[in-house]
Amino acid sequence: MLYIILLILKIIVCILLAVLGLFVLLVCVVLFTPLCYRGEADCKGTLDSLRGRVRFSWFLHLVSGHVTYEDGKLDWKIRIAWKKWLPGIEERPAEIEKEGEPKIPAKKVPEALPYKKEEKTEKREEKEQRKETPAALHTPEPAKITEKTADDTKPQKNLFFKIRELYKKILNKIKALYQKIKYTILKICDTIKSLLEKKDKLLEFITDEVHKLALMTILTELKRLLRFLKPQKLKISAHFGFEDPSITGYVLAIGSMIYPFFGKHIDIRPDFDQEILEGEIFISGNIRALYLIISFWNLVWDKNVRTTFRHIRKFNL
Repeated sequence: MLYIILLILKIIVCILLAVLGLFVLLVCVVLFTPLCYRGEADCKGTLDSLRGRVRFSWFLHLVSGHVTYEDGKLDWKIRIAWKKWLPGIEERPAEIEKEGEPKIPAKKVPEALPYKKEEKTEKREEKEQRKETPAALHTPEPAKITEKTADDTKPQKNLFFKIRELYKKILNKIKALYQKIKYTILKICDTIKSLLEKKDKLLEFITDEVHKLALMTILTELKRLLRFLKPQKLKISAHFGFEDPSITGYVLAIGSMIYPFFGKHIDIRPDFDQEILEGEIFISGNIRALYLIISFWNLVWDKNVRTTFRHIRKFNL
């Protein structure tokens, strides 16, 4: 009896160890297997000539897909194991009839014919009755002549009464517009006053020493994460310009933010005189979930970040 109990416990322990091993293996696969991506795009002067393609795959192409933009159309495809997702494909409804059963033709309704015959006979009778009736009966009745009575006529409004009504309408519109402008100005003044009152409270929150340390920790982890996610290959060559030169300047300012990280692989030439867009982009690399877990773990275990997060939840202006 004791041997049987020990044997059952041994089997249960083996099953639990096998499940635990599979779980650990799955976690390792998710954390250490990279998501590979590859993207390329080019443009030859106009937006109509813009085209691009992005491919990605994970775990020996168990999960893969691509997104393509060409001739103004967006196309995509995602595959997980044997299951595929494509745009614009609908599943066909299952057939109701079973295999081997003969198709039974629909029976004709015999009652439809008598109804049609009765309708034809009724139409014939109506035509015969119209022929038999004299033409005088079909003549339309003369229109009734209505005479206007003296009570129906109303006195016309004189010119002075019309001018007075128009003056009242214009005066009411001016008063309503004045009230609306006054209400808007008062609302703006109240908003400015409330912002000035809240300015001191907001500055006190930002300049707090704990909050400053938390912000420095977040920026440090963000830089580390960007370094981990840095693509292996990158090449950007762009010559761009917009109709409004200010938009060109804004785009150049945004592009200059990533220049310190990828300056050797970027060639950007702004054009403030004409509207143009041409160039090529190529990028490839991989992303591991382990990097995200490390950054998140460091932020969670930082005391200053936790304290700042609690203060943000309780903060009210």
